[in-house]
Amino acid sequence: CMWMESYNYVYGLTRNPYNLAHTVGGSSGGEGAAIASCCSAFGMGSDVGGSLRIPAAFCGIYAHKPTGGLVTNEGQYPITSGAVSTVLATGPMCRHAEDLLLLLNILAQPAGASPAKKISTRGLSAGDESADMDE
Repeated sequence: CMWMESYNYVYGLTRNPYNLAHTVGGSSGGEGAAIASCCSAFGMGSDVGGSLRIPAAFCGIYAHKPTGGLVTNEGQYPITSGAVSTVLATGPMCRHAEDLLLLLNILAQPAGASPAKKISTRGLSAGDESADMDE
C-alpha cells in the first residue's frame, strides 16, 4: 500500500496523464490519474503515509487527508488494525480545491445516517487556513 507508484498485475504500471514517463504516485495514484485525465469529476482514496497527497501533487489535482475518524474507513481492504488504523484516513480527491469541502460534507457522515450536521463553508475560500467546524 505505501509505495511511490501504482502498479497491479492485471493492468501494470499506472502512468501520469500529463507525461507517460512519470509516475502518478502512491496507492491512490490510479484514482488521481483518472481525475486528472477527466475520467471522473471526483473520487476517494485512503492515506496513511501520503497515498492521497502524493498522487494529488504528482497529477495536479487536490486531495485532503481528514482527521482520523472523521470519515469512516469501513469497508476498506485490507482491513487495518493496531497503530495503522489510528492514522488511516479516507478522503476526497478532485480537480478543484473548492470541491474538497463539499465532498468532505458528504463523506463525513456516519454510515447510514442522514446528513444532519454539515461542516461550515461560511466565509471560506480555497486555501483558507482559518477554517473550523460549526458547533
